[in-house]
Amino acid sequence: EALEKICAMPQVREASLPSPPYQMGKTKIFMKEQLQQVLEELLTDAVAQRAVRVQSYWKMRQARARYLRKVISARQLQAILRTCGARTEFLVHVRKKRSAVAIQACYRKVVRRRKFLHFRDAALRLQKFVRKRASHRVYMAKLKAAVALQAQLRTYLWTKKTAAALEAAREAARQAEVAYRLELAEKKVEEQAAEIERHQQELESVQAKLAEASSELDKVRGEAQLASESLEAESKKREALEAQVQQITAEAATTQEAAGGGGGGG
Repeated sequence: EALEKICAMPQVREASLPSPPYQMGKTKIFMKEQLQQVLEELLTDAVAQRAVRVQSYWKMRQARARYLRKVISARQLQAILRTCGARTEFLVHVRKKRSAVAIQACYRKVVRRRKFLHFRDAALRLQKFVRKRASHRVYMAKLKAAVALQAQLRTYLWTKKTAAALEAAREAARQAEVAYRLELAEKKVEEQAAEIERHQQELESVQAKLAEASSELDKVRGEAQLASESLEAESKKREALEAQVQQITAEAATTQEAAGGGGGGG
């Protein structure tokens, strides 16, 4: 089968070999010289191809190694260059950022200071307004308290003065009433005294006429007894009037004390 495959190859067919180009033995294969030459040529070509392939592979490996070293060197150089560029850009960016941050800080400082001054002025104005309102409220409260105290004091003084005037008027009225009642009592006493005198005169005249008429004497005695009873009644009335005067005086004193207590409470 192997020999058939070899004979089927295009190179062997083109060599115009006799048929068959080989002879099978018991243990060996006997090939004709033309076939052996063709096979040697094929072997030489195959070896050359393999050698060329190995050489190309080795050259490829060497070229690839050189290329990889160059690539690595180029990449390292690019990395160094990029690192330097990036570092330079980073440093520039850092400087710009620091400058921008410094400028922003100054700007924000100015803006916040303006806001702070504005807020402080507003807070001071608000504090002034609140303190003014508070002081005004305190002043108004004190003023109301003073006005209320003055009103209470004036009311107390007016009440005290009015109570004193009223008490004086009541006292004057009581005194006038007592004087009037005393005058009436004195008039009644005088009248009763005059009546008693008249009755005494009548009694004397009756006594003078006693001898003349005993019946008239009894009558006169009865009249004298009536006069005595009326005198006693007048005396009792006078005592009752004095008791009334004392009671009125006591009521006036009680009323004055009550008015004085009410004025002190007010």
